[in-house]
Amino acid sequence: MFTALLTVISLTAGTCNAVKVHRAASDDVTFAEPVVKRGKLAIAISGGLRGFDQCAQSQIDAFVKPNAELFESIDIFVATWNDRGCMRDGMPVESSTQPTQELVQEVYSAAGHAVKNMWMGNHATYHEYHRKPAVDGKWPYAFRQQMLDNSHDMWILWQALMSMITPDYDAIIRLRPDLCFSDGYKVQLRQTSDASYVALLVSPFSLPAYAGKAEGTRTEQQTLEIPLEKDSVYMGANMFHADAYNHTSSTIPDDMVGFGLYAPMEGVFGTMFMHADAGMFNVTDEEYSRFYGDPATETGHDTLDHPQQFVNPPGSWIRERYPEKALKHQILRSGYRYALIEDAWFNPYYTAAVKRDCA
Repeated sequence: MFTALLTVISLTAGTCNAVKVHRAASDDVTFAEPVVKRGKLAIAISGGLRGFDQCAQSQIDAFVKPNAELFESIDIFVATWNDRGCMRDGMPVESSTQPTQELVQEVYSAAGHAVKNMWMGNHATYHEYHRKPAVDGKWPYAFRQQMLDNSHDMWILWQALMSMITPDYDAIIRLRPDLCFSDGYKVQLRQTSDASYVALLVSPFSLPAYAGKAEGTRTEQQTLEIPLEKDSVYMGANMFHADAYNHTSSTIPDDMVGFGLYAPMEGVFGTMFMHADAGMFNVTDEEYSRFYGDPATETGHDTLDHPQQFVNPPGSWIRERYPEKALKHQILRSGYRYALIEDAWFNPYYTAAVKRDCA
């Protein structure tokens, strides 16, 4: 028996309050026998495909198979671009295989579960749309608006993804296509007798040595149970953006994986692009501090590249220099809450390796 850590975040009187919730986890990972299959689960996948063909099987094993006997319907939805977005040594490279809807369907079908619906956009059509008019002022980095592009492109896909998922789905698990999950890692959503849901997370047998993240092995698996609230989304804690002066804790959600009931997931991920375009994140310095506090408190290892300042200049499409920080602000400004999974053995930030390389 051991204790895992979950941090619940809410917004009260313009400040961010973290409540530490300790939940006991058991060595017993036997799933409860279902009485009746009921409800619908959406597996929502969005982002650059990159090495998705290396990861699809681990995604099916982690999210589809553990729920197969619990839901009447489990459907995969994909939103991506018509280029792979491959990286090598930190630089974009061309892939020998250009993505098509047929290729995506072939990969996931071979892994054991076909894609129900898919959106594939022309990346060049959307890229840099948000840059007009040009904004003067000091930017955090010399390459100026490149990170704005990253946020913009990500949220276009979130909007396209969520638009395919109808309200008759009970819950949503959202993830990136280039995430390969460690063997044994599982997320199961159980419906309880009172029609609410509990997420059961199962730890993997090992953690990857990846990008400075934790690594290790275990001979036994453990579980973590998290009741799903009607106003909350659940994600791993992003430890790169850990709070200033305290790199062992974070209030910044990691956007690679998130899960929750339909309403909060759609309300958070389905509206972010719309809110950004409407100016929600284009706030003054005074408004930024009033809403979120001093931006220096939301920094951790992300100061190692010596930004000239912590936010984009006034008038930017968004003031946040990293999309993870904007996601936190989106959740709080939209009236939702989020819970961060900090224990490395359950946190997707640690349990998945990102496959940016592809053939």
